[in-house]
Amino acid sequence: MDFNYLLRKYKGQKVKVGVIGATRGYGYTIIDQLRKSPLCALRFISSRHSEECRSVLLELGYDEKRIKVCSNRDEVKESGSGDHLIISDYSFMTDSGVDVVIECTGNTQVGADATTIALENGIDVCMVSKETDSICGPYFN
Repeated sequence: MDFNYLLRKYKGQKVKVGVIGATRGYGYTIIDQLRKSPLCALRFISSRHSEECRSVLLELGYDEKRIKVCSNRDEVKESGSGDHLIISDYSFMTDSGVDVVIECTGNTQVGADATTIALENGIDVCMVSKETDSICGPYFN
């Protein structure tokens, strides 16, 4: 992920980040890095495995009181701006106030759909999944 791009675009403002495909591999690593990055804040993680997401956040040292599992759009909209949301439906990202989504699902169909939703709603995307990027990347340019 190019943090220099984010720093230039957001000019030193804190960037709210969402991670799709969040529980292992690169998603796990980026969630850990975000906790240690003063100009980035984890806003949400999205996975079909909510309990595993919660375990990952706790394992990495995120504050349990700020972790919120959201099962619908209203819960996302009503959450506090400093909460770390766990969302099973990545389309809820449009209601989260996120600036950037990191797509690291490894699933071409999910990655392409999530990227399309994000871009159509003015949300920047950092695409990590080589599967999605190699097949759909030119479409998104």
